[in-house]
Amino acid sequence: MERVDELLTRVGPLDLFAPERVPHDSLIERALVPVLPLACLTVDPAPAEHASFTDNQATAAQLIWGAPIVRRAAAIGVGRLPVHRIDPVSPRASLLLALRMEGRIGAYSWVEREAIHRHAVRNRVPIDDQLSQLVTGDGGFADGIARYLRLAPRWRRAVDEGAVDVRTAEVCGALPAAVLDAVTGAERVVSFSNRRLLLGWLSELCGRDGLHEPAAVELAHDIMRSSNPVEALRRLRYPRLTAMERRFGELQQRLSGGVPLALKAPRDFEGDGFELQIKVRSPDDIGHAIDALKRMQEHGDELFELL
Repeated sequence: MERVDELLTRVGPLDLFAPERVPHDSLIERALVPVLPLACLTVDPAPAEHASFTDNQATAAQLIWGAPIVRRAAAIGVGRLPVHRIDPVSPRASLLLALRMEGRIGAYSWVEREAIHRHAVRNRVPIDDQLSQLVTGDGGFADGIARYLRLAPRWRRAVDEGAVDVRTAEVCGALPAAVLDAVTGAERVVSFSNRRLLLGWLSELCGRDGLHEPAAVELAHDIMRSSNPVEALRRLRYPRLTAMERRFGELQQRLSGGVPLALKAPRDFEGDGFELQIKVRSPDDIGHAIDALKRMQEHGDELFELL
């Protein structure tokens, strides 16, 4: 057991993780927490310009993992926590140990991933497959964090908050920040998938029509104030397609004449035919359906010119 006030002084550069997973206070009060590893960190020779925490703190034992637990223990007046002192470890070994102790493969926030990456770079720890597996569960940590760090600060914050994903932020990064605020703000709540659609279409519209910040922001606010933002923006993004859909709906209603007849167009009218489904409940329905089919035959050119 080690005094908590002493452990607070040993919190160092490996304080990388968010405190959300700290054990319940009742467990901390009974010292029913994982044993906290303490170790001296070995020094890797490095040029002065690459100096890191290992160059001036190698002789002091550092808390390898568990800083949020220590801080919470101090806050609730716990005096001691279980500690295990281990042999000196290298910067790489200490980071791998911290990640194994944290044990949240694939569940680290982008803020935590950035902290892990920054720590690795500062201490010349290679971001190899072993490290990547402990962070993301695959070999994509280095590529993913590089893409994240290339984002503008406002888009990076949106990714941190879960408002958008990295891919959407990359594709739509040229949009003014105020457009992003309009779509992700509290003015109108939309689902994550619809948010991606809205931002993607806004990016395409602004590029197509040459809209700059004032006009782009005004458009975004107008769209978000509509009763159905996705449909409103879709009409602007695909005016010809929505006109074809409207025309098809009118034709279907006029030609079916109230008969329970379902005429289905191919997706985006990209195909060579329509699908037809008829439901009849009586001989009279069959007669009405035949009449509807005759009307379709007579006006077939209007239908097939949509394809």
